[in-house]
Amino acid sequence: MILSSILAGICIGLGNIMYLMIENKILGAVIFSCGLLAIRLYKLDLFTGKTQFIFTNQYSPQYYLLILLGNIVGIMGARLISNIPEEIIVNVVQAKNNLTVVKLLISAMWCGALMSLATYKDTPLWISSLCVAAFLISGFNHCIANGFYLLDGLNLPKWIITVIGNLLGGALVNGNLCDTSKK
Repeated sequence: MILSSILAGICIGLGNIMYLMIENKILGAVIFSCGLLAIRLYKLDLFTGKTQFIFTNQYSPQYYLLILLGNIVGIMGARLISNIPEEIIVNVVQAKNNLTVVKLLISAMWCGALMSLATYKDTPLWISSLCVAAFLISGFNHCIANGFYLLDGLNLPKWIITVIGNLLGGALVNGNLCDTSKK
């Protein structure tokens, strides 16, 4: 599970690198989704993909924490090997640090909801790609993708708010996806 979560973080990190290096942000958002497609195809452990199960007691709190930590190790590893121009990184970090707590929380909740939809077992892969592109184009915040910037001055308390928002958004979608009594 640790290796799987690290690999998932690397996949998101590589998606982040491609997104940042492609000038056309719509194309970059679609290419970024390759990271999530690899996670789904190889059944890797991504924190934001597991949040939909938070109320099912399928996993322990320690499980979520280990996946989150593994994802961060993986994405930071990807960041350390990237050659993204510093001005791009500085601009992204400044924009994320300047978000108000309320905007960040709502943005992260929307992203968490989209990621739950993207990783739900019955979601077609092409819909998963659209969910990823939608969160990027909309400017929503993804805690693992944002972990890419932790070594570059991303505000840690705001990153934690992103984690909480992703968790809440994913958990809220879960109630509608996993309630078999409605089907």
